[in-house]
Amino acid sequence: MPRWKRFRSTKATLPSAVTASVLCAVALAGIWFNFGDDKLQAERFGVHMAQTIAKTTAGDLLDNQRINLAVIANFVTEGAEVDGVTFFDNANNVIAMSGSQDSASRYTATATIDDTITGYVTIHLNSAAFRPATPWLHWLASVIIVLIVPWLTVLLMQLSARGNRSLPIVSVQQENAGATPSYCLVINLINQLALSKAERDQAVTDAVNMGREVCAVYPGFAMPLDSQGACLVLSQNTVSGLQALHATFLLQTLLLEYETLGQFRYYLRTATCPGDPGEMNFLNPAQMQDWSNIDTDITLAALARKDTALISQEVFANLNDVEKSWAGAFEHPILPDLAPEQSLYSVAELPERDALLVKEQAQVILGFS
Repeated sequence: MPRWKRFRSTKATLPSAVTASVLCAVALAGIWFNFGDDKLQAERFGVHMAQTIAKTTAGDLLDNQRINLAVIANFVTEGAEVDGVTFFDNANNVIAMSGSQDSASRYTATATIDDTITGYVTIHLNSAAFRPATPWLHWLASVIIVLIVPWLTVLLMQLSARGNRSLPIVSVQQENAGATPSYCLVINLINQLALSKAERDQAVTDAVNMGREVCAVYPGFAMPLDSQGACLVLSQNTVSGLQALHATFLLQTLLLEYETLGQFRYYLRTATCPGDPGEMNFLNPAQMQDWSNIDTDITLAALARKDTALISQEVFANLNDVEKSWAGAFEHPILPDLAPEQSLYSVAELPERDALLVKEQAQVILGFS
């Protein structure tokens, strides 16, 4: 299975990822939109500048020093923030001016000496000079963050789910039902040689955990088969041949969608369980009747093609005529040596209605795992 599929979102993780993206976008909006701070900055600058010039030129306004005031006005308007300066005497007559007088951002201060008004100063500001430049790099970084956050959230949720990734299955112990005809789904860890021991153990654990989820839908028992794979035991008293096929494809779907390094093949056969598998907490494969050679069945599972279900002659016989039409005879060069008296069949896919049922069951399980 491609590694990227390990982090595909489910119905549980997708809303969390969307929520994280929305929260990230809201937070970025709160940071970037300063709600008129540039206007407040311009107002403070204009008021302070007008008061400062008024205090420093109060004497020149009293003495009507037009040349000095014109020089000061020219000096002040050299900056990009100030469009124009106008000096008035105490009778509001213009004494000197410089720059444009058309700006709507005007700030006036009174020049005084010992509480005596000597004139007035008006500053005309350039509003564009107080608008911050467009931070293109910051915007690009923000867009990248918003796009990455959902996937990062999914990744973190998937990683944090390790160690407690299956629903608790609570069963009530009942009296031993005695020998119970059952379906046995043998699961082969086909890529076990490519994995380390820790990875093999984890892959088998993943198969058992997902098998337990399947057994919550189709009553049964899931158990490991050393480091070679796992097995699901389903009672024929409660699970029909069709439902056993559904369980096979459901487990296949779960392990394809689930975060696991294991790759698996599936062989469905019959056997006799010493008790009702739906009521058992422990089962030794050696206790199963009509199942004398587990290694042979694990090898048969390995012969199954990817995304198919290999079934035994007994399972095939438990299907009705319509269901039998889904299966084709299975042939392999080593099959006569492994099972000389067996006729095996392969189910490549389920009909649309049954496949949709399995898909919906997988979505429910993955949504709560």
